[in-house]
Amino acid sequence: MDKIAHIKEFINRTYNDKDVINSVAINTDFKDIDNIVGGLIPGEFVVIGGRPAMGKTTFALNMAVKKAIGGVPVAYVSTCQNEQQLLSRALSIAGDTSGNPSSSQYDAEKSPLSELTASPFFLYFNQDLTIDALTGDLKQFVRQNDIKVVYVDYLQFIAYNEGFDANDTIGKICFLLKKLAVELQIIVIAISELNRNLEHREGVDGKIPQLSDLRGSCFIEELADVVLMVHRPEYFGVFCDEYGNDLHNLFEIIISKNSFGNTGKVKLYLNKNSGYLSSWNDYQKISFS
Repeated sequence: MDKIAHIKEFINRTYNDKDVINSVAINTDFKDIDNIVGGLIPGEFVVIGGRPAMGKTTFALNMAVKKAIGGVPVAYVSTCQNEQQLLSRALSIAGDTSGNPSSSQYDAEKSPLSELTASPFFLYFNQDLTIDALTGDLKQFVRQNDIKVVYVDYLQFIAYNEGFDANDTIGKICFLLKKLAVELQIIVIAISELNRNLEHREGVDGKIPQLSDLRGSCFIEELADVVLMVHRPEYFGVFCDEYGNDLHNLFEIIISKNSFGNTGKVKLYLNKNSGYLSSWNDYQKISFS
């Protein structure tokens, strides 16, 4: 394909290319997030940020499990959990996705194990992973299995494996993941830790994560198309808002950056037993009906 050509040539190629026509936005399976972001587009590099134990992996796994059960081929790259840990969490989430096994309507053929086994859900475990090894493996694997979304858990762990200063290496990792997304026309969603800045900020609002809290933030801010921050008020001892509303199990997603759309905040409900995330509004309706 020519690198320089008249716009007419690019338009003709684009609108006559079935692959391009079919590369529509892929939703997150969280309606309120999709209403703001507009879905995720192939070629985008998305970052999920949050402090330790805030629920970054829980959020990513919810998206991955729901997409896979819905028939979308996904790959989940884990650098910090073993097979048993990740599978246990994925099956627990799938259990809520499939329905309550104790229900009389329960169908054995739609059990969490059966649904996940039948789904296009691929796992990649490597605690010694480097970015060059990851991109090399993914290029072949994505093409062979028609993967649409890749989840990378997580950036800093790969940076440490590179053997260089973690913050300096984040730039290289983000650049290559963004390049991979564009080259393969997939969505790459990477998890990132935050620095400790918010721990030292005072007040309830001071604990809300910001773009500058991301480790290696200058690189992530520039290269990420979308940044989704995970925030749980009760983690910081906030159990009700100024109006007295209960905030237990509130799981907030703050859309801190969206290169092609709006930003905002979405409230989800976290089932702490299963790790399953659902709409906060749906939970409120059930609780007070």
